[in-house]
Amino acid sequence: MTSLAPPKWNSQKVNEAVQQLQSLSTSNNRLNMFLRGYFVDSLTRIAMNLVLLRQLIRPGDCYLDVGSLGIEPAIVKSEIPSCMVKALSYEGNRIGVGPDGFFETDDPHEASCVHIEQVDVERQKFPFPENSFDVVTCFEVLEHLKYSPIPMMKEIKRVLKPQGCLVLTTPNINSARSVIRMLCGRSPQQCTYFHNSLEYGIIHPKEYTVEEVRDLFASLGFTVELLDTADMRPTRFPEQALILLLSAANVAVRPFLKQIAYHNGFHEKVMVRAKKGGPIVSETPVSLFEPTLRRSAG
Repeated sequence: MTSLAPPKWNSQKVNEAVQQLQSLSTSNNRLNMFLRGYFVDSLTRIAMNLVLLRQLIRPGDCYLDVGSLGIEPAIVKSEIPSCMVKALSYEGNRIGVGPDGFFETDDPHEASCVHIEQVDVERQKFPFPENSFDVVTCFEVLEHLKYSPIPMMKEIKRVLKPQGCLVLTTPNINSARSVIRMLCGRSPQQCTYFHNSLEYGIIHPKEYTVEEVRDLFASLGFTVELLDTADMRPTRFPEQALILLLSAANVAVRPFLKQIAYHNGFHEKVMVRAKKGGPIVSETPVSLFEPTLRRSAG
């Protein structure tokens, strides 16, 4: 049985995946030059994703990556040829793994590539029928949505098979790292900067708490198997100490509060593993949407 717990960032399997990613991005094509810069902050996170996918995906499965950069789908396609791999992103692309590592192409007939279809996942329907995918991933996408997470999550629910598995990660705005940033007079968000080009913005419009993510999944009827937080890169001593302090304080005040943080809810990322579940309960979860009465009262 596959473990529900997320892999540790410093485990042997993650370290092996880190080495693989580095070896696949050594050439000087445009994609690999970009990836080497991207890996500065994201290498262990993507390696953890790969370890998790290798546990989840079986030969013959159908796999969809929503909001895809293409790294994980390209490796899955190269390692499990019988798996049908699909991906969606705002820009669209074709990415594969070849003898010289990662590459991109405009050739629609390149069989070794994953075709990342150009779809605005926040506003457009996914181009797939209902109950199509055994595994759907949504890595670090939720925090980039500008208007509402509901349409994307409804589409994920629609295309996920009844016994399929959704894995979603997003920054935890209540992490110890965020608290330290606030104490230093900085924004608690992990990504606070505007890009110098008006055509591309990397700022996160919203980062989420664990409770908000729980409310989002419950309102849309998903069956949540795992809701946890995890560190996806090395943590320094101040963060480790603060996590222990916050966790101890949480245990102390737990009997007196209705809503509390999860006992280990102070790590860097929120991770969810869920199944399709049942009917949608509400498309306006209370922790994320302003009540109409409050809005009209103004």
